[in-house]
Amino acid sequence: NIDGNVEKDLFIAGNSIRLSDDAVIGRDVYIAGNNVIINTDIPRDLRIGANNVNLSGISIGGDVYVFADKVILDEKTVITGKLTVAEDSVVVGEDDANIGSIKREKDSSVKENINPINNVVSFVISVVGAFIVMIVLFYFVPGTKERLDNVCFDIKVVIRDICFGLVLLIVIPIVTFFAIFTGFLTPLAIITVCVYGISIYLSSLLVCYIIGRVISNKYLNKDNKYLSLIIGILLFKILKLIPVINGVVTTLVILYGVGLIGNYIRKVEK
Repeated sequence: NIDGNVEKDLFIAGNSIRLSDDAVIGRDVYIAGNNVIINTDIPRDLRIGANNVNLSGISIGGDVYVFADKVILDEKTVITGKLTVAEDSVVVGEDDANIGSIKREKDSSVKENINPINNVVSFVISVVGAFIVMIVLFYFVPGTKERLDNVCFDIKVVIRDICFGLVLLIVIPIVTFFAIFTGFLTPLAIITVCVYGISIYLSSLLVCYIIGRVISNKYLNKDNKYLSLIIGILLFKILKLIPVINGVVTTLVILYGVGLIGNYIRKVEK
């Protein structure tokens, strides 16, 4: 709820957004939300992405770009420049408002993102890509499969590795940050950043294989690295599609994987 003085541009995002008649806006306005109501004049351009937008009784000095399901105007609405709306938007009061010009435009970005074919193709590509990376890792880093097969998938050990992974994820960036500014440790810091990023990516794939191996051995009675990989990767990718738990699953998997990598490095050092 905006009712103060904004000297320059206004950028705002939220669910229900209202610019009251007491608000004073200095320049352009950019809004992303669900329900948007504007009761004050806008001196320059206005850009909105929302579901419902109400522009009744206000004056806008520049162009207006609105991509919304419903746009409400009235006879007191004045738009000096061009009004651009989505081609499937419902514009109430279009004929009554005073508009310089109006253009209907296809919101291609939104439609492409919700295209089921694109989503399926992206899903398949991510699964195949992860599978190939692990196969390459198995062949070019000897002993990787054997080490993963020997991982103890006990709840206490898993929790220990997750905690260790959390420590590594926090400590390494801090130490690297300070190392960069020392000068003589900058090359080491850069190498550490690269290894850190690779470890985070590989961490989820290592865990996918471990979980897939547990499932294939226990429920399918098969010890096949390719089958274990496919099962683990598919399960992980499917869980990431679920909005509520995707963040939790991804975080725990990365922490567990980084913990495994850290423990392996410690064993090699010993």
